[in-house]
Amino acid sequence: MDREYEEPDYHAIDPILKDWAREHDRRFDEDYRGDVVRSIWMHPIQLWVDAPDKEGFVRVHAAERRPDLSSQWGRKLEWRTTKAELRECLDQVWTIATGWT
Repeated sequence: MDREYEEPDYHAIDPILKDWAREHDRRFDEDYRGDVVRSIWMHPIQLWVDAPDKEGFVRVHAAERRPDLSSQWGRKLEWRTTKAELRECLDQVWTIATGWT
């Protein structure tokens, strides 16, 4: 049985993401090729955040852009957090990912 596509709902975390990106002077994207996303670039690192799930948890991902590799990506990490701890999680991911470069 096909399930109907539901657009991700970021309204609960958008203010946190936008403020964090602005405070760190980073590009914040809400669209990628017509898809609703939440992505923050800190070249060569990309952070992206999934919309909160039904239990209220948010997944934060980071990946190292590596054009020299066939996959185009190097190190990756994924964290699961709550809305209340999202800002702290972004700070921790930022610290780890900037250490990759």
